This record gives sequence, C-alpha cells and structure tokens, in this order.
Amino acid sequence: MSKEANKVILIIDDYEDDRRLVRKILEKDSFTVEEASGWKEAMFTIKTKKIDLILLDLRMPDLSGYELLGVIRQEKDNKELPVIIYSSAPKNDDEISLYKPDGFVSKYSSPKELISQIKKILSVR
Repeated sequence: MSKEANKVILIIDDYEDDRRLVRKILEKDSFTVEEASGWKEAMFTIKTKKIDLILLDLRMPDLSGYELLGVIRQEKDNKELPVIIYSSAPKNDDEISLYKPDGFVSKYSSPKELISQIKKILSVR
C-alpha cells in the first residue's frame, strides 16, 4: 500500500465536472478524495474530516479562492493545512504573496504535474 492511500485531499471547486476529473486523477494514484462545491461545504468538511491537503479553485461564487484560503487559515487548527491553488485563472503574484498558498498548479497542467506537486508538499509534512 502506498503512502498516498491514507492521505485525504479535499477538492474545492464549484464545477462538478472539474471535481470529477480531478477525483479520477487522484484516486488513480491511491489518494482518498473529499469534495466541496463552495465555501460553506468546504469549511464543514474541514471541521468534520481529517484533511491532509486542499486543492482550491480561485473562481468561485460568494468567496474567491484566495478569500476562502484566508478564512481557512484564520482557523487555529488549519494554519498548517497545505493548500494548492488549482485553477484556470492566471497566477497573481500579489495575491500569492498575500495569502501564501503552498503551491499553484494550472488546470491546464498535466495530471503528472498535479500529482508531483501534491506528493512534494505532502512529503515535507
């Protein structure tokens, strides 16, 4: 059994098709996957399940991904929870500097790049 088999990744994305595609990629690599379509569902999942890493889309209704990252990090128990921005939105260095996600992967990147980033971040935790 791989180390990833026990790692739980939360995908936060309002598009079901995108969540479904990423779920397939992650499960193929033996990760366990949780999903949330918005910030309320995401916060509930974070509070009620053991999450090892979050993949966070930027373009979401109600709160942007960066705003949600700020909310997540305000919670004492979540300060060290790794978050990778996974979005089709362009990388914004000012917002990266302000919110400090652990990584940024474009949705246009290959599945191999996504998995590589996840494993790299989880390996130092």
